[in-house]
Amino acid sequence: MLYDFIGSSKHRVNLYSSYQKKNYPGKPLRQLKRVETTRWSSHASALQTTFDTFDAIIDTLHSLESDDASHRVCSVKANGLMEYLLSERFVLTGILFIKIFDMTSPLSKFLQKKNIDLLAAVNYVQNILTRIKNLRNDIKFINLIDQKNKFIQSKQNDYSFTPIVSTRIKRIKKMVCESATDENITDPIDHFRIKTYIVILDILITQISERFNENLSPLYKDISLFQRKRLREVEKLSSNLPVDAFNAFGSIYGKFCLADILRKEYLQFCSVYFSFENLIKLPQKLHENDILHYDTDEEEEEEEEIEAAEEDQKTISTIYAVCHSTGLKDVFPNIYIALTIILTLPVSSASPERAFSKLKIIKNRLRSTMSEDRLEGLMLITCERDVPVNPDEVIKIFASYSTILNKQLL
Repeated sequence: MLYDFIGSSKHRVNLYSSYQKKNYPGKPLRQLKRVETTRWSSHASALQTTFDTFDAIIDTLHSLESDDASHRVCSVKANGLMEYLLSERFVLTGILFIKIFDMTSPLSKFLQKKNIDLLAAVNYVQNILTRIKNLRNDIKFINLIDQKNKFIQSKQNDYSFTPIVSTRIKRIKKMVCESATDENITDPIDHFRIKTYIVILDILITQISERFNENLSPLYKDISLFQRKRLREVEKLSSNLPVDAFNAFGSIYGKFCLADILRKEYLQFCSVYFSFENLIKLPQKLHENDILHYDTDEEEEEEEEIEAAEEDQKTISTIYAVCHSTGLKDVFPNIYIALTIILTLPVSSASPERAFSKLKIIKNRLRSTMSEDRLEGLMLITCERDVPVNPDEVIKIFASYSTILNKQLL
């Protein structure tokens, strides 16, 4: 609502920028953020920007509300938004959500990584869930009230905030032989804690618990063993493999592969996998004498940095491709079956979501008249970033569409 109101007019945007320069001299100008339904991080950035530029927003709304030249509808909307922002309920709710976003936004970014560590992800989710549950106690709520009071006191010389008021108590007629009476909450702070604060936290806890329930966590941990980082650990020391590895995977997919057989094949697979991965491409020297080859410390460090960078780019699909192309699928059939099953599970399927999120950005409500051909081209550019593009070839193709372009570009 605030973004649409200020961002829909150049005059209001310029007014907002001028008040930022006045209230925050020397600081870079900020822009109000649009809240997108497809991006969780947009909620955090939009709310944080509102609190960071709170004075400039209020001054902008006050100027629009008191300006005689402004349209009456504009003045009424500015007054309504200003009254809403200058309320203790908004400040209290906003600070609560900033606390929540500070915990959940890093988790959301972590879960969207292309090469996500599933074992670390499970532990991270449980850690965030525990921290959110800890917010339900009275001490945390008192700390939230203190933060609200400090924020209001810092603005009290310039603005007056509407306090949280108690709602009207509904009187329900007692039926015959009914002796029990409901206990009404008269204190507005207690009413906010019970009806808003606890409800928000309970919904959040329920949603996280349903999406990452305890029944699926063991499966995620077993799947994490097929990541290159874990393969490397077991390759160095076979005892690093947990004794209960693949028990959860076997209990669900025992029809296709048993846990005991998977553990045996996995130990052998770890010992040979990386040698086969290195042979996908021919080496620079086929008959190199290892005895006469000495690496300096700098060369070894460079090789380690290159290997670390490649490690970040390779996923479970890379391991599957190596097994398929080198014939390891015939040597370790149960490992190959397990990898095939894992790649069909939507455990770390953030790539399609990122693609459709980009689609929403490219074709939003302000660009709804974009043609399908142009939209398809923009989607290809966005999604296929790893495809090398020759700029000279692009210029030649673009210049071929017109004689004028041909003269100017070639």
